[in-house]
Amino acid sequence: MTDPPAAGLPPDAEPFAAGRDADVYALDDAWVLRRYRNGHPVRDEADFMRHVAQYDYPVPAVGEVSGPDMVIQRLDGPTLGDAAIAGRMVPSSTAPNTAAARPSSACLVAL
Repeated sequence: MTDPPAAGLPPDAEPFAAGRDADVYALDDAWVLRRYRNGHPVRDEADFMRHVAQYDYPVPAVGEVSGPDMVIQRLDGPTLGDAAIAGRMVPSSTAPNTAAARPSSACLVAL
């Protein structure tokens, strides 16, 4: 994997994707910038993603983090929601067997 680029965006940059709280901008073929619209700092989220990645949890690699901006590895594939709607979810053998388990930690996408 290549090193992440700097998080700077041109003033006329347009997001290629958007979620409930953030817009996503392509930086290059391997990295994207996730920018939270409310200006909320994302250092804690980035630290959490780095932590769970150490245990092989499937999260994108994290690059530069500054305020509401986080440079993360660009991943291809369906979103969790799209996979669930399409019926392409299978239980994970490593998921906790509790009612409190979140769907994202209890399922894997079957491609």
